[in-house]
Amino acid sequence: MRILQLVTIGLFLSHQLQAQTDTTSTSLSEIIVQENRIQIPFSKQNRNMTIVDKLQLETTPARSLPEVLAFVPGLDVRQRGVSGVQADIGIRGGSFEQTLLLLNGIKLSDPQTGHHLMNIPIPLVEIDRIEVLKGPASRIFGQNAYAGAINVITQLSDERYAKLQGYGGDFGMKGVNFAGSLPVGNYKQNLALSYDDSDGYQYNSDYKVSNIFYEGGLAIDEKNNIRGMVSYTDRTFGANGFYTSAFPDQWESVQTSLASISHTLSLESFKLNTRGYLEKECRRIQIAEK
Repeated sequence: MRILQLVTIGLFLSHQLQAQTDTTSTSLSEIIVQENRIQIPFSKQNRNMTIVDKLQLETTPARSLPEVLAFVPGLDVRQRGVSGVQADIGIRGGSFEQTLLLLNGIKLSDPQTGHHLMNIPIPLVEIDRIEVLKGPASRIFGQNAYAGAINVITQLSDERYAKLQGYGGDFGMKGVNFAGSLPVGNYKQNLALSYDDSDGYQYNSDYKVSNIFYEGGLAIDEKNNIRGMVSYTDRTFGANGFYTSAFPDQWESVQTSLASISHTLSLESFKLNTRGYLEKECRRIQIAEK
C-alpha cells in the first residue's frame, strides 16, 4: 500500500514538473485598426465600434435611419413625429451637439442646436452600411465628436441593378423607394429616390418627406480616382406640440442639400484624399393660435 502511494506521488510530481517546463512564449505583432483618417494601434483604442451592414438594413423593420439606429445599443434616439421627420441622437449619455454625423466621411453639422441632426439627405435604400463609433473621437474627427460619431456609408456598384419598394398603412401612410446603378466603363453611378407621407396619427401630425441622392465615381487610372455626390431632402410636417403646448397648430418645413467632390491618389505606401463639399439648410416654422 505504501509503495502504491509512493508511486502515485512520484507520478504526480513528474507531471507537475513536466507541466511547468512545457510552456511556450509567442510574441505577436501589433494590430493596426484602420480608421477614417488616422491609423491607431489596437493597444491605444479605448472605444468600440458597431457595424450595421447591408443585410441588417434590409431585414430591419424600419423605414428611416433614426428607426434603424434605435436598435443599436448605447444610442439615445429622440424622435418628434414618425418616420424620422425630426430626430436627434446621443451616444452614451452625450448631448446632441456632442454626437457627430457623417455621410461618407463628410461632416453634417446642424446649426439648429441639434434638433435636425438626422436630416441626412439620403434614402435608406441607398445606404450600404453604418459605422457607429462609441466613445471620444474628437482626436480623429474634430469637434462635435466628443461622445462618438456615426458614419453613413454608400457604395458604388460595378453591376447594373434597379430596386423598387412600396408600402402603405393606416392614416393614409404610403411610400415608395427606388435605387438604381448604371456603370458605364470606368464611370460608376448610383441614383436613389424616396417619398413618404401620411395624414398623421393625431391632429396636426401629417408629414411629407422626399429624398434624392446621386453619386458618381470615375477611375482615371490605377492611382487616381474622382468621386462626386449630390443630395437633397425636403421635410414638411405638422409639429403638434413640438415647441409649445399653448399653440398646438404648428407647422415646419426643412430643406437640406449637400454637394461634394473628392480626389484620391493611391500609391504603394501612401494615399492622399482631397475633398470639398457644401451643405445648405433652409428652415421655416409657423406657430398659430388655435
